[in-house]
Amino acid sequence: MWQQLAPEVARLGLIHGEGAGLLVEYCRLSVEWHEILVNVRGEEAVIETPRGLRRNPRWRDHLRIERRLLRLGDQLGMSPLVRARMGLR
Repeated sequence: MWQQLAPEVARLGLIHGEGAGLLVEYCRLSVEWHEILVNVRGEEAVIETPRGLRRNPRWRDHLRIERRLLRLGDQLGMSPLVRARMGLR
């Protein structure tokens, strides 16, 4: 993941200090997100428990990581909107 993203983020001038740490976290979470996705495919988002219907905790983890990835991606300038605000292409 690092090899795929680092050149683009470096091109934007964001790999230094905090930017490098953010990219490391983004890469780590991306791998975790993908592993959870592979494991929950075919599972329902809502499951039956002895206490009734509940959100599948594995899907909840997947969505939590996905939200974190989106925030980190914004901080790293990975969305077109953020790039425009930063004056980057």
